[in-house]
Amino acid sequence: MDGQETKERGSVHQKYGWSFKRQVVKDYLEGNESAREIGKRYGIKNQRIFDWIKHHGKAFGLCDELRKQEAPMTTEEQKEFERLRTENARLQEQLKLSEMKGKALEIMVEIAKEELGVDIRKNFGARQPKK
Repeated sequence: MDGQETKERGSVHQKYGWSFKRQVVKDYLEGNESAREIGKRYGIKNQRIFDWIKHHGKAFGLCDELRKQEAPMTTEEQKEFERLRTENARLQEQLKLSEMKGKALEIMVEIAKEELGVDIRKNFGARQPKK
């Protein structure tokens, strides 16, 4: 193991070298073993692996390196990707229209109140007038 123990505030902390951290992160990102398995093999907590990925992943240059090794999408995966992209665009447009509709209704309520003296908004907790 590429680590050395140091005492800090009454407890023992393990410090690991750059190359050791890089190897552990690389092993995890390759996807052949779980973080738990890698942690057992190297004698470290699996949470530490995730911390190293979060803090050092880009510096290790492993994310880009592994992306280059990924196989290209199959024809079926490409079709699914395009279908999802199209659906995403449709849903974004639908959301935009819903937001515009909500804004238009707010404006109509304000106009009704200002010009017609009609308060359409529901006042929760307000007493209804007796007839």
